[in-house]
Amino acid sequence: MNTVERDINYTKHIINGSNLIDENYNSIYFHSNEHLKIIFNQIDVKGKECLSVLGSGDQTFYMYDRGAKSVDLFDINKLTIYYFYLRRWTIKYLDKFYPDSLIDKKYILNLLNFVNPKDINEENAYQYWLKYAHYFEYFKEKLLEELFIGGNNLKRNNIEDLTRIKSYLDTSDINFYNVDLSDENIIINKKYDIIFVSNIIDYMHSMYRISVYRNNLYDLLKDDGKIIATYVNNNHRKKDEVILFDRYFKMMKLDKEYDDLEYKNPGYVYTKNMGRRLKNGRL
Repeated sequence: MNTVERDINYTKHIINGSNLIDENYNSIYFHSNEHLKIIFNQIDVKGKECLSVLGSGDQTFYMYDRGAKSVDLFDINKLTIYYFYLRRWTIKYLDKFYPDSLIDKKYILNLLNFVNPKDINEENAYQYWLKYAHYFEYFKEKLLEELFIGGNNLKRNNIEDLTRIKSYLDTSDINFYNVDLSDENIIINKKYDIIFVSNIIDYMHSMYRISVYRNNLYDLLKDDGKIIATYVNNNHRKKDEVILFDRYFKMMKLDKEYDDLEYKNPGYVYTKNMGRRLKNGRL
């Protein structure tokens, strides 16, 4: 079974509500649940080498729009890269930041008519959506979360002028790491100016995983870099995070609040606590 066939097979299990469990396959978010314009007004990514959790792709496209030098992507979910290509094609060929709310077989096949894959990764995405359209009439809710909720997020995070994003997509390669940042065996041989992590710690339920996550972030960040750790699901840092992060990083609260959500803490900026660093970047 090749990669695309395997991924389609797992997609079928997700849509059909199967008990087949693999943490590398999960549902996809249609859009971010964050107020990205407020967050990115506080972050200077222009000319910076960035690493971003992929998720819905919103954070990545905002980095493109704000002039990042490069943006590498990571996600534990193998299916997010396929949705990223769907959004990329929607921007490039349909001049829309978000796909239509009803992503049906007709929408997918029409979009694929414009696509001429330039590399193996885009070819895999093309084949995935071609197979998806063959099996399913619609983009099922079990696969695409938040399709019919969060209308304010769609309006406030929408980018109407897509010129800069299109320019980035035309001139830059896509580098996607299918990794879990709480895995001590990840291999990313690069350091970044900006690392954007969105609600990731909510999925970690042990002190050990959080500590490995912290170590990986420390090693991936340049000495003068910044980690943007945003939160919507919590209005304060978790106690475990405070205990494990404070000695490694200096933390500055993002100073703007969400204007229409009950969650009043958009997150923190972490910078390395260089005074406490020992050899090999660990304490």
